[in-house]
Amino acid sequence: MKKCAFALLGFICIRSIVGAADPVALPLTSDGRLELQAAVRWLLVKNFALRLQALEADTARDEVKRAWGEFDPSFFASSTYEDNLRRLNAIDFSSYGLNSENPEDALFKEINLRSALGIEGKLPDTGTQYEISTTLDRLSNTVNQSGRFFSPEMQSYAGISLTQPLLKDLWYGAPDAALDAARVGVRIADRTREVEVVNKMVELVNAYYDMAFGLENVKVKDEAVTVASRLLEENKKRLSVGKMMPLDVTEADVKVSEATEEYILAQDFLRDRRIKLLKLLVDQFEPGKIPEFTVSAVLAITPPTETAGDLVSRALGNRPDYLMALEQKRKDKVGYNASRSARLPQLDLKFTYGYGGLDDSVYRTYRQVLDDNEGRWSLGAVLTIPIGGTKAKAEQRIARHKLEEDDLSIAEIHASISLDVSNSLERIAALQRRLDTAATSRELATQGLDVEEKRLEAGQSTSFSVLDFQRKVSEARTRELAARVDLKKAEAELWASMGVLPTNLGIVINADDKPARSSGHSKL
Repeated sequence: MKKCAFALLGFICIRSIVGAADPVALPLTSDGRLELQAAVRWLLVKNFALRLQALEADTARDEVKRAWGEFDPSFFASSTYEDNLRRLNAIDFSSYGLNSENPEDALFKEINLRSALGIEGKLPDTGTQYEISTTLDRLSNTVNQSGRFFSPEMQSYAGISLTQPLLKDLWYGAPDAALDAARVGVRIADRTREVEVVNKMVELVNAYYDMAFGLENVKVKDEAVTVASRLLEENKKRLSVGKMMPLDVTEADVKVSEATEEYILAQDFLRDRRIKLLKLLVDQFEPGKIPEFTVSAVLAITPPTETAGDLVSRALGNRPDYLMALEQKRKDKVGYNASRSARLPQLDLKFTYGYGGLDDSVYRTYRQVLDDNEGRWSLGAVLTIPIGGTKAKAEQRIARHKLEEDDLSIAEIHASISLDVSNSLERIAALQRRLDTAATSRELATQGLDVEEKRLEAGQSTSFSVLDFQRKVSEARTRELAARVDLKKAEAELWASMGVLPTNLGIVINADDKPARSSGHSKL
């Protein structure tokens, strides 16, 4: 008997008559059913919270591109016009060799046009700052206008300049700190999205099975109304031939009303669960009739055979919130290393190398640059040691506190996972016992109803007693159905606590996909 009931309730598929055109679009089958896997795929596309989370993941990827932008080279160009007039001191007067009767009245006038262009930037990994540039100065002054030099003078230079940090901004991954943090931020965003996906999937699964319960419960209550109505008609016939009292007819009429009330409540429960499901799946709704559709679900479960310890170990490798906490620690570790680098003294090695030219035309001065075999170079170092370093020390302590917070968060999630898995296992065991008890109660109630109906036909019982047994059968069937649905929901919660719910629903969450793709199978 149990096997027959289990087979009967194991697959729920109730068709409803679809009315006017639905104000929303759903991925329904040709007979108006919403399958669970199709609902999950639709959820990933239509749900508002998941769409917002996908935008945040896109933003995190743009943060990586912005961090890479720090290493993009820049083109620069400048031009400066100078018009200077100044008196000369004795040394300058002698150096310039100006012809003047009164040195005190000697004036030095210059009109210069200085221009430069080039490319500058910074290299990843080492933080080396580079500049490849050329300068061209047009010099016209009192000295070269005296006739002893060509005028104006065209002075050119082309070369490269490198600045290499040796302490600060080099060690502990400092040059790539922002880039590394942005990369980890992408993984955090993906894990955050996975957490939201799993949470919404749990909501969807619960709403889906609640609707499955609601559909079957409506059927159960409808059958109860049919049975009560049939008995009422039979009592009326017995009353007409004098085999029953009017009170029996009244009692049967009351039971019909009670059964009808329970049927209406079951319909309202179904409507409420259908609304909860729609809120997860639709992104727009035109006011009008709520669309009617059915669901189908296999309510059999496969009890877990692994120990709680084994399930927790699997969960630690799959739970997105635990993996996200690990990624957050990696990100904060990058910040901590950057704070360590910031405490080092600033020691920069600077090197320049290039060629120059000087002539009265742009062409000839740059020709000298190309033909010059003796380069100009310089090498030096600049050391800067902050006094006190209060800010850098405080930032390092703050970064260390964040790592300590991350360790506590990881430990908390670890403990929570252990509790979640253990609780899910015990809940499944308890709900399995509840289902066995409910199935037994339904069988006993059905047997009692059969006996009482036979006694009524034999005139050994009353219609009130038969209706009371019929009510017990209806309630027992509802309890058994609720037990099956709750057991299936508990299995889904176990999968969620282990981080394998999307996989067991046949969905592969890929960070590069928008929003996901199906693997083509489902265990629900």
